[in-house]
Amino acid sequence: MRNLTKDSRLTSRAYQFSKLIESGYLQETYKGVDFFTKDEGKYFTLKVFHGTAANHTEYINYRSAERRAEVIQNYKNNWDRRQDYKAEQKIKNKGKSSSHAGAAAAIKAELTALYPGIKFSCTSDSFSMGDSVHVKWTDGPTDEEVNNVIKKYQYGSFNGMEDIYEHTNSRNDIPQSKYVSGHRQQSDTAKALLPQFEAALNGYTSDDYHNSTERIFYRLFCNTSFPANYTGATIVKTDCRCGNMEDFYKIVFDTPEAAQQPEQPNFKPVEVTAGEVNIVDYSEKAIAVIGDTKPIKDKLKALGGSFNPRLSCGAGWIFPKKKLAEITAALSEETATTEPEQPQILALPEPEATEPETVILPTPSTNIFILDYFKILWHEGHQNPNFENTTFTTWEDVQTAFVKLWEVNERGSGGGYTKVKCEMKFLDQEIIITRIDITDRINNGDFNPSQMHIVTYLQSIADEDEAEAEPATPQHYNTLPEIQTAATTGKVISLLNLSELVNHV
Repeated sequence: MRNLTKDSRLTSRAYQFSKLIESGYLQETYKGVDFFTKDEGKYFTLKVFHGTAANHTEYINYRSAERRAEVIQNYKNNWDRRQDYKAEQKIKNKGKSSSHAGAAAAIKAELTALYPGIKFSCTSDSFSMGDSVHVKWTDGPTDEEVNNVIKKYQYGSFNGMEDIYEHTNSRNDIPQSKYVSGHRQQSDTAKALLPQFEAALNGYTSDDYHNSTERIFYRLFCNTSFPANYTGATIVKTDCRCGNMEDFYKIVFDTPEAAQQPEQPNFKPVEVTAGEVNIVDYSEKAIAVIGDTKPIKDKLKALGGSFNPRLSCGAGWIFPKKKLAEITAALSEETATTEPEQPQILALPEPEATEPETVILPTPSTNIFILDYFKILWHEGHQNPNFENTTFTTWEDVQTAFVKLWEVNERGSGGGYTKVKCEMKFLDQEIIITRIDITDRINNGDFNPSQMHIVTYLQSIADEDEAEAEPATPQHYNTLPEIQTAATTGKVISLLNLSELVNHV
């Protein structure tokens, strides 16, 4: 049973620690790790607890004190590396928002640039096992147009056939969320077009709800992109000769396209030259500033630009077209203030911070599982690397695979778990099919390969199963040699049976 509160975990830890010390264990505390050691003849026992966890990370007998000391030092080194990395990330990310909040901000900036005059509401939320971003707007672009923009901010999708969430769209260049959705609303002005649409249908009626006047008009609305601050919306017939009812009509606006974007020149994409900055006509409603923009990135950001490394014209800053004059003036000023004939210095990109390499724990010397093969049938999470249907024949390879799955799915998550379905075959034993849950938390009942070896985890499960099993019934033996043979194989011996044979002899 898991301890669900911190108080219950601390109470359990205190009780276990006191019992271990009473039974002769020596305690050593190193920062957030507690080591309990005991020497019993040829065995050198080690029991390890992390953080505030009530369950131990490791409970193993080693064949030498030197090997046990080496393992303890590995635990200490791993702890220090982990804490150093956390400190670096805290400094690096100071003042930055969470991933889902960052995704909401990036979505709003991009949509506002692409559709000036349309107000978008982008809210983010976090919950158990994930987070989400929801976008709302009134009239404006269609659901399909907005979805084409925001779908890249969702890092995966739910696979109902496998009942798992798959990381099929993960990207490191933009903030992302587990779920991203949009909802377009009708304004009162758009709803007021319904009577005009009913008149255009010229008395058409249907008892089918899906083909009622209201539903046909709603589908017509969904297929129509409304310009910002539109006026004089009118419903007219199209030249369509076949299709659905909504295909025979369209909504037009008094405001002509030229008036919506007055006197905007049409820029053609240009080749990016080192040391140059160019303005590109990116879309009907947006321009992009591309080229050597790194020296002026702060100015572009202050002007309201949103950087996107995956624009069709190349990495650059996106702006609404209404800011063309302001952007042009700012770039002209930047050029005028630059000293002439200065040698160009190309700055190398700053190296990205990388996670510290995780130490692959060695296979415990007390390993009792003689491996025939170990196969990962399927797993959740990122598909790079993908170990589905991969078979291993050594414990070192199995441990390495689990570490890599932990690194790409759970490292730094602070909770949650990634399901891994496995098939195992030990020497002279039947095939075992089970599920192993990888987690970043320590000792919550799941498996953290950065702190525990897979053999140790399997041994802990076997120990729990053995503890819950019914006690074995002693067999009756007729001679002392039979009892001696049974004892050497670990079988239960009846003291009454032994006493009878001894007295008989």
